Amino acid sequence: MHILNRSLFYIECLSIAIALVFGVLWIKNPNGPYEPITFISILVGSTLVELIRRHLPTININMPYNILETIEPNSPKERVKEILGVPHRISDKIWQYRFKEALIEITFNENSAVKTIALALTTDSPKQGFSIPMFDKPLGHISFGDFGRELTNIRYRTSLRTSELLLETRVGPSGTWLNITFGALSPLTPGVLAETNIPNFKNNKIILSEAVKVHINWVAVSGSSDEEWFDWSLAIKLT
Repeated sequence: MHILNRSLFYIECLSIAIALVFGVLWIKNPNGPYEPITFISILVGSTLVELIRRHLPTININMPYNILETIEPNSPKERVKEILGVPHRISDKIWQYRFKEALIEITFNENSAVKTIALALTTDSPKQGFSIPMFDKPLGHISFGDFGRELTNIRYRTSLRTSELLLETRVGPSGTWLNITFGALSPLTPGVLAETNIPNFKNNKIILSEAVKVHINWVAVSGSSDEEWFDWSLAIKLT
């Protein structure tokens, strides 16, 4: 897409240059056959190029505030590529994007439609955060203390390189549920992932009075009830 836009720009510049050259020749010799060439050059360099540009799909590499609502479960791959461009990493059915504003991981189902879209905050995420479907507070301003009674569903998950607090919930009308996973992920190598203040729970026993203060740094929206993981390696700083 960038190559096509660049090519159109060169065509436009060349056409305008030709129009200027023949315009000068026309002024010097009004009887010469320069007027039609000048007209055609201006037509190609402005009108036709502009018409082509208007019909090109727009690719936005800046994260929309409502990206989790712009790309939803069951969105086609083409929709994802139209909004986010070519993925930075591809692994089987998973597309990953590493932007300054956010880290995005999209999993596709067998029909090449979005199964899950997960978004993680970075150290450079905008202060306004990112809206979450059917939630008042955006990602970036939400902590586990905002869930009230649902805190009974919170759980602690660890691996060799990560510790994490999770809360899975379901929103929406019956039959068209959206499964949303809220996570506070703390890898041994945080990289650009936004920090979160997870306490060191002994024997994985969660103390709710400490968990409520933990800030959420990633969220996944899915049409599936499968357990969600965010690939922390996407946050490792590139050298």
